[in-house]
Amino acid sequence: MRIRAAELVSLRSPSPDRDLTGFRYRVDIRQVVAARGEWIDARVDEFRAAASYPVIKRTGKGDREIDARALVRQLGPTIVLPKALPPA
Repeated sequence: MRIRAAELVSLRSPSPDRDLTGFRYRVDIRQVVAARGEWIDARVDEFRAAASYPVIKRTGKGDREIDARALVRQLGPTIVLPKALPPA
């Protein structure tokens, strides 16, 4: 991960997650695909087609079930994979 920006925030300020609108991740799966990972497309399609996708979230207060599908706005492959990930 790479820090894109930082600013000083008072300890009395509201939690920073109040202003977050989302996260963007890039996952390099070339090794999985090279190891015959054809099943990945089917699992992605299954996730996208699901109305809900319950998963267990582990927290300090214990486990709870959340709907992961409601948290994902877009999911799909990158058209052109980079030859290497940029340095962190």
